[in-house]
Amino acid sequence: MTSAKSRLSFEEVRESVKRVQHEGERLVGRIRRDARSLVERGPRATVREAIADVGRFRTDVRARAASAIKDLDAQRARVSEAVDALRERVLTGMVQRLNVVPRSEFDNLSRRVDRLEHEAASRKEQAA
Repeated sequence: MTSAKSRLSFEEVRESVKRVQHEGERLVGRIRRDARSLVERGPRATVREAIADVGRFRTDVRARAASAIKDLDAQRARVSEAVDALRERVLTGMVQRLNVVPRSEFDNLSRRVDRLEHEAASRKEQAA
């Protein structure tokens, strides 16, 4: 079983090598110009520019961090709301399936029983 290999022609390889060589020469030229400008400006100007770059970088990092914190807070709030809604839905379903009285209804019934017991006790005292 032979696998089909994609082969480049000699001309395609030659053109590719020429492109790589040309791009390499452009890169070397740009590096040479940048190095020359650094040397011509002197070390103080270079250091000042580097310090300014660091300041801009620091400001940018702080802004990005603040934005990321805002995004995380918003995501946290959305997740918290989703979890609360899911919890409520699950608990409501469980209460219905188990035929259990909800807490609010239990509290209402407890208050009614207390009131009725108090009324019954009052009636006994009045009758006696």
